[in-house]
Amino acid sequence: MENGDIPRNDNEMLADLISMTHPAEFTLDRKYENQIVLDNYNNGISTLNDTTTKLYNRSADDTLDIQAQEQLKFLNKVKEVAEKTGLEVNTVMQSWRNQNKPTEPSTIPLTTTE
Repeated sequence: MENGDIPRNDNEMLADLISMTHPAEFTLDRKYENQIVLDNYNNGISTLNDTTTKLYNRSADDTLDIQAQEQLKFLNKVKEVAEKTGLEVNTVMQSWRNQNKPTEPSTIPLTTTE
């Protein structure tokens, strides 16, 4: 303003134009709070839109659209692998599902060699 680069404006409060953002709320009970939200939905107490808004901060329509896009990507990749390997689509899909399952810890005792 002093150099004349921008017009002088002594009446406008910059605090009204600039807002501060805050970090996302952090809580150690997030897991339990989320479970309560899911339980309320599963018991018919709240709607799907309420649930997705609380959990993901987006509407049910947006959440379902994202899930549909992810599912289409997954199925397209399964088809691609099936075509390249000559395996059936169901075989590839089952194989991928089995790879992503958590496994039990090994029951074989660990031994050391000397």
